[in-house]
Amino acid sequence: MLKFALPLLVVAFINVIFAAIIFSRRHKRVYNVLFTLIAISVSGWAFSLAMFYVDAQIESIRLWTSFIYFFASLIATFFLPFSIIFHGKKTLQWWAYIVLWAPSAVVALLLFFTNAIIDTVVVSPQRIIIFGKWSLIFVVHFVAYMTVSFYILFKKYRQLSGIPKMQIAYVIYGTAVTSILASITNLFSPLSGDFSYFFVGPIFTLVMVGSFMYAIIQYQLMNIRLVVSRIVQYAFSFVTSLLIIQATLYLFGAFERNLLHPRAWLVGALLAVLVILLHDLFSRFFIKVTDNIFFRGQPDYQKFLEEIGHSIAEEVSQDGLINSASTMLRDQLKVEHAHIWVLNESRGVFEVRNNNELSINLASPLVKFLEQSRSTLVTEELDLVQGDTSTQEESVRLGGLVAELHQYNIALARRVMLGGKLMAISTLGPKLSKDVFDREVVELFDVVAPQIATALARTKLYDEAQQFNIKLKSEIEKATSELQVANKHLQQLDQSKSEFLSIAAHQLRTPLTGIKGYVSMFLEGDFGAITQEQREQLERVFRSSDRLTRLIDVFLDVSRIETGRLELTKSPVKLEEIIDEVVGDLQNQAKAKKLELTVQKPDEPLPEILIDRDKIHDVMMNLVDNAIKYTPKGWINVRLSRSKSFITFEVRDSGIGIDPIEMDRLFQKFTRAEAVTRIHTGGSGLGLFIAKKIIEAHAGRIWTESEGEGKGALFTFTLPIDVKGDHA
Repeated sequence: MLKFALPLLVVAFINVIFAAIIFSRRHKRVYNVLFTLIAISVSGWAFSLAMFYVDAQIESIRLWTSFIYFFASLIATFFLPFSIIFHGKKTLQWWAYIVLWAPSAVVALLLFFTNAIIDTVVVSPQRIIIFGKWSLIFVVHFVAYMTVSFYILFKKYRQLSGIPKMQIAYVIYGTAVTSILASITNLFSPLSGDFSYFFVGPIFTLVMVGSFMYAIIQYQLMNIRLVVSRIVQYAFSFVTSLLIIQATLYLFGAFERNLLHPRAWLVGALLAVLVILLHDLFSRFFIKVTDNIFFRGQPDYQKFLEEIGHSIAEEVSQDGLINSASTMLRDQLKVEHAHIWVLNESRGVFEVRNNNELSINLASPLVKFLEQSRSTLVTEELDLVQGDTSTQEESVRLGGLVAELHQYNIALARRVMLGGKLMAISTLGPKLSKDVFDREVVELFDVVAPQIATALARTKLYDEAQQFNIKLKSEIEKATSELQVANKHLQQLDQSKSEFLSIAAHQLRTPLTGIKGYVSMFLEGDFGAITQEQREQLERVFRSSDRLTRLIDVFLDVSRIETGRLELTKSPVKLEEIIDEVVGDLQNQAKAKKLELTVQKPDEPLPEILIDRDKIHDVMMNLVDNAIKYTPKGWINVRLSRSKSFITFEVRDSGIGIDPIEMDRLFQKFTRAEAVTRIHTGGSGLGLFIAKKIIEAHAGRIWTESEGEGKGALFTFTLPIDVKGDHA
């Protein structure tokens, strides 16, 4: 019987290792857990059948028989929810599992506590099973579950396409061949009384394992491609260890050097498993060390997501974001390179910043594919799909895409969308360890892409603001430079104008003096008697010449002020004397307009101050003359007062007043109030400007006040009492 048991034990071992690796790699996925349970059930079925042949006790054989059909029932029980969830629902409701597993519980009760399914076992001459009267319950349960499972899988096969379709195909192929052959040898033939091939059934599961392995290699079934290498590793380790242990037992004479003794093989198998387990235990430390050397260490994906999310959130510039994200993806995932290709609309390409050699044209197959695909693009999967395409056109299209991916050495590519537009492409190069990418890395890539999209939008705004600031600064500097040049030119023009005015005024002043002299001589009778009409005309000429002379003096003063040649001839002066002269000269003019012109002086005499008498006289004359001109009716009051340090001169009137908005501009060149221009169209707009410059030259201050148009005005200037200066 050992010849039957040994292959069954090998099958059991292969399946349990297969199950352990699948569960350890993807234990959070429901369909991985269900497939693990299927593999464990297959292993239990094979091991129970092996013990059925090895064990010699009739009670034990009866128990192992119940286990054979119990594990067979579990295979069907776990296979049905697996077929529902695989490439379908993520999981089922808890009550659905109870409903699906309830028949298996009933079968278990009938198997272990009644003779309804298994009546008895005959040991000699051949081990056969006598079935009970309710054995059809097991048959119906097994056949129904497997039939529904294959129906669901076949339906998905017709609906899906690409890699999922091929994965479903190999699942159907492997499980269907195994189920059909095993049902013939271990279900229908035994029911008819033929147990000749009863031991063969579990061996057929190697077809399923092989099919699954091929799907794992070619189509990344269940995302556990490394399972294959682990199975091969453990299988060779087990066989090698078993042979070495058997040779050692033989050399030391154990079991009377009978290599076919069942216990020898059982002890050898147990010791081989122990050696493998101990080897794994002691090698974990060294694996961690070598992983760091050979780039195979698995990162903590949750921690990595937190770190990259924090890093992305901290970056404010797009270059900083791209460099930070690319570096973290490259270092943490241990790939040859990681790039974020950003759209450059002006060039019509996706480019890697700081690397002008790397760019992808907008019309490239990769860009067109990613614009239509929501999922992460895996180059290795496309290599496989390309070979399985049904049309030449599709094969050519995928061929161009695969060629481009290989050209840039891209293993994974994920689109980064912003506002429904492809704004960037995130790519990874091959792993440094040359391993394939598992599903966790692909899903991590799917999670990181939206974070990068949001950060790119934020940093794009920041970069645009920075670029705008730089451009604005440049424009301001350019405008400032242009203004400086223009200002310098204006200053030169102003200087030329002032020089022209000075020259012109001097040139005009000489003939005007001659004109006034001759007119005066005519009026005084030096050239004989003149008629009354001639006298009136000559007086008009004299007044006009005098007004023109004063205007020329004004221009000369402006010219001197602007060229810094304003000269003050200072002497000790009493201001009461000047004010009396000014009021006396203008009294007739005020009376002509029926205006009341009054003077207020302090009771005590004012001290003499050092000033330019003529220029202060001109300022007072200008202010009182303006008050008379712009006061249609009413009064004008001229007042002198003193404080501790200043003498104050004021001219207050009841005239047209001044708009408060215009007061700040009155002391500028060529500026006149709007109300003034309506009453008196003459005037140069320079009198107050000159007055301000003369008062400031005496270290004084001049200003005006008014409550508004029609409410009169007040003009005031102050002169310091302790003015010091040299006579000029």
